Amino acid sequence: MQNNKVLIVDDEPDRMELLSAWFAYILGYEVARERSGPMAKIRLESGERFSLAISAFEMRHVSGKEIADQVKSLDPHAKTLLVTSAHPSLLCELSRCKSVDGLITVDDFVSREGGWAQKISACLPKFQ
Repeated sequence: MQNNKVLIVDDEPDRMELLSAWFAYILGYEVARERSGPMAKIRLESGERFSLAISAFEMRHVSGKEIADQVKSLDPHAKTLLVTSAHPSLLCELSRCKSVDGLITVDDFVSREGGWAQKISACLPKFQ
């Protein structure tokens, strides 16, 4: 069963606010926000399910990949995206992870072309 719930996990408040507003006010999705990996894990351990999870890759205590793994374990059809400033060699490694459906680089957020929105939008039709 698909829903329109999005989990955003990010310790960067401005980026979380941008993503939350875009999903809630522009697209009309229900948005759950967590500022830390451990808090997101607690939410997921309670059994809450999401159609899409967007998480910062580099966080203290719990990585974005761990969040993606947990989201997929609850619902293999859910989509997961990681936001990262990682070196290109790590991006290649992450792109081969079965639990990660896409990568958004920090540069995508500062580009005038709105790369972040394009990458997220590419996932949306798959679960709407």
